[in-house]
Amino acid sequence: MKGAAATVGQAFITAPSWEAGASLFAAVDDDTPNAAGSGTNESSQSTMLLKKRREMGEVEEQLAKLQAETMVKMAQCDERERILVKNQKKESDHVERCHKYIDENDRKRERAEMKVRGLYENR
Repeated sequence: MKGAAATVGQAFITAPSWEAGASLFAAVDDDTPNAAGSGTNESSQSTMLLKKRREMGEVEEQLAKLQAETMVKMAQCDERERILVKNQKKESDHVERCHKYIDENDRKRERAEMKVRGLYENR
């Protein structure tokens, strides 16, 4: 089995000689030179393609994570906006009630002043 090689996923796998306690397969990183030493342009291009696909997958994972975080933040903002609108409505209602109360008191005061003036004019 010495010298056997295979490509699995995105890593180049070689089978080392049988040693006590040694792993059956040793992974060789894509950045290391080809174990066979062929150095052909075709294997270099396929290696680059695998590397770029892996990078693209990592970028897509980061993008998906960022999109998920953005969706959570947008949901939080929507909730805060909903609460803000609710509080503004409560404040607006309160101000309207206060204005009604003030207007009613002004009318009562004016009527009382007119009665007082009428009393003094009749004397």
